[in-house]
Amino acid sequence: MDPFVRQAIVRIIFGCRNGAVYGARIRFAHGIVMAVLFSNKPWAERIKGVITASFRHGYCLAKFVLFYKSCLLALSLLRKHKHTGALGSAADAKGWETFIAGAVAGVFVFGTDPRPVAEQITLYVLARVLVGLSRYLTMGTTLGTTKNRQHAWSVTSSVAWGLVMYLFHQNRDVLQTSMARSMNYLYVESDNVQFTSLDNFFGLL
Repeated sequence: MDPFVRQAIVRIIFGCRNGAVYGARIRFAHGIVMAVLFSNKPWAERIKGVITASFRHGYCLAKFVLFYKSCLLALSLLRKHKHTGALGSAADAKGWETFIAGAVAGVFVFGTDPRPVAEQITLYVLARVLVGLSRYLTMGTTLGTTKNRQHAWSVTSSVAWGLVMYLFHQNRDVLQTSMARSMNYLYVESDNVQFTSLDNFFGLL
């Protein structure tokens, strides 16, 4: 086997392992907190839900790494760019290759999965992309100064929060279920309670 291909396969395997471990690790910690603080289900169901979500998160990231690195390998072989370190390295792979590989992997891994975990991962990535893209486009310009970046962030925060509150009050069904539930607790349930005692106020006593 070609040494380049052999090294690429090893990197794909280790990348899948890292994706599974990282995904399960961060989802498990998050799931435990949510299960303890916000769920009213029996403990057996809570634990099952945490384990299922942790597995799904790890599976999604491992699968994405598999598709992404495999696609990069195929593109590298197509242009016969056979030098050590080409696979999956932003320094060696062509920019268009990383975009195509990411787009293909995104479609097959997240674009065909309507479940909440896949949706949450994609929305998280989208938010980080929008912030990163705004910084990337203003690098080396007067817009990229710290003061202007802070101003842009203020505008972004204002627009985002204004829009989400508008959508929540106009038609909360268009928002993600967990977000709508959280907002309902913050802004609706607090309007429908009567202060009777400190026990009632603190809610945990």
